Amino acid sequence: MLLRRPLWSGVARSDGLPCPVVPDITQLILDDHAWFRQQFADLDDLQARDPLDVAAVQRVWEPLAARLDVHAIAEERIFYPQLLRFGEDPQDETLDAIGDHNDIRDAVHDAARHPLGTEAWWQAWVRPGRPTTSTWVRRNARACRTSGGTRRAAFATPSASSSPSS
Repeated sequence: MLLRRPLWSGVARSDGLPCPVVPDITQLILDDHAWFRQQFADLDDLQARDPLDVAAVQRVWEPLAARLDVHAIAEERIFYPQLLRFGEDPQDETLDAIGDHNDIRDAVHDAARHPLGTEAWWQAWVRPGRPTTSTWVRRNARACRTSGGTRRAAFATPSASSSPSS
């Protein structure tokens, strides 16, 4: 789950500001990937039903499409810059993952041009998007596993602008 606001521990720093509780970024990414895999499985199950329950497809698809985009943006703006800075030989993994994000975005946008649940919609999303999402999830899981505590340490340093907002 991506956090919209930082969590605050209530413990004061020496300057009197509360200390943020910093989640482990790698665990957040892995949790999102587990959620994505479940949504993909749910779409597969729905596609196999006859007749197709378009409302059920919509209930799975809309949050999935939105979260894929938000997740990719978060990784590209937060995770990958830190990976490039602190990771072990991360350039190829990062470039591959960003390419996967672009392919997934293209598939989501292509699917949006067709009525939900139609053959054209499934063709636009499932065929081009799914192999990429599977590769993307595996690649990100591998990157998270191979980084150890490096990423958590890189994200755990509170900045001057990380004060709680009212």
